[in-house]
Amino acid sequence: FSPVWLVIWSIGSSFVLRHADRITWGWFAPGVTTVLIDCLGQQQGVWRFPPAFLSGIGSGYLKLDIFLVYMVSTFAVTGTGAVILAAAEELLARRSALGEPPPESLLEVASYIWSSCRASSLSVGGEAEALSYEGSEVAAAAASG
Repeated sequence: FSPVWLVIWSIGSSFVLRHADRITWGWFAPGVTTVLIDCLGQQQGVWRFPPAFLSGIGSGYLKLDIFLVYMVSTFAVTGTGAVILAAAEELLARRSALGEPPPESLLEVASYIWSSCRASSLSVGGEAEALSYEGSEVAAAAASG
């Protein structure tokens, strides 16, 4: 789980905390559903897992190894998707606030995500100046407040 989390965090840390609820529900609901479907498939005899390849920790059809595989793989997919969706929404909102056209492709969203990985600022174009944040007015108001 840790390597998957580190990759998602390194790619989308600027989006993860602001969209934690989306990432959590987007991971938890499909992950648990997948585990339940797997248990049902084993119970119905559709498939089975050879005991020699499992740790032996589990109860009935719910095996720890299988649970972890499904939950981690589901997290990898939904976590990455949630970061992309959050970045696209934020880029769209930022461009809209500046009166710029919306992104035309996922390449623009990927570029936005990549720039957020390299820099601590997520401003788009002249957004910092146009919206007066990261600038003197906001800094002065925060300092005096």
